[in-house]
Amino acid sequence: MRNFKIIKTSATSFIIELDINTLSKNDQIMFFGKEYCKISTIEKVKYVQKHDYEFKLDLLVHLDLDIRYKNLKKGEYPVLIIKDKVHVLLTLS
Repeated sequence: MRNFKIIKTSATSFIIELDINTLSKNDQIMFFGKEYCKISTIEKVKYVQKHDYEFKLDLLVHLDLDIRYKNLKKGEYPVLIIKDKVHVLLTLS
């Protein structure tokens, strides 16, 4: 998975934007829990972070995020699908 964009939304959160057309079948299953074509229009989609993750300082600085918040906690994060783009909103703590 190489084609993505980071969009900063606040000092502690950002969106990972992915193009659905560039996601492999495995990437789709990783993000949605199933293939994209099998998601119903009324289904609420969440991204599941299985483990806590600590961002490195240089990445936080590069993304212009608050360096006091470097942890992405395990849990569910909202996913929004807009046309052919997937937005995953991640918030650091």
